[in-house]
Amino acid sequence: GAFVWATVSNTPTGTYKGDDGYTYAYYLFESDGTLTVTTAGLLEVLLVSGGGPGWNFNGTKPEGQGGRIITGLHPFDAAAHAITIGAGGSYDSTYSQPTALGSLTTGTASYGGGAASPNGAYLSTITGQSLYVGGRLSQTPASAYGGGAVVGGNGQAGVAIAKTRLN
Repeated sequence: GAFVWATVSNTPTGTYKGDDGYTYAYYLFESDGTLTVTTAGLLEVLLVSGGGPGWNFNGTKPEGQGGRIITGLHPFDAAAHAITIGAGGSYDSTYSQPTALGSLTTGTASYGGGAASPNGAYLSTITGQSLYVGGRLSQTPASAYGGGAVVGGNGQAGVAIAKTRLN
């Protein structure tokens, strides 16, 4: 079948012209909300859980892991899709909270171990700009969302972004 982009009735956070000459709209959520799809089809998504806590674990004091990520093209029915943004893990907790868009739900990040992208933050261009997510806050470039905490700190909150083509 043909590739069909979904139509969304929310007001776009921004639009941009892609290298392919098409215009894209993206919808960025930093807090819980609803994405309303009026025509079923595909959306490109970037979902990032909250970053892991920088916990004092038996005196080892590890940094938090980077937030867990879902990307790519996903089908959406014409419906209101609930969005939940995952909070970062607090320094005295074990895990962050997941981010969800409809039936898509990220994992959660803990303390210590690797990040979602072990060599640093994940680079997305879903907004038409470079956006780094899911690394550790101690790494460069810094994560805008889902950054794992420094020792004794709180992880960054996550984000949900959906993108569609307008023309």
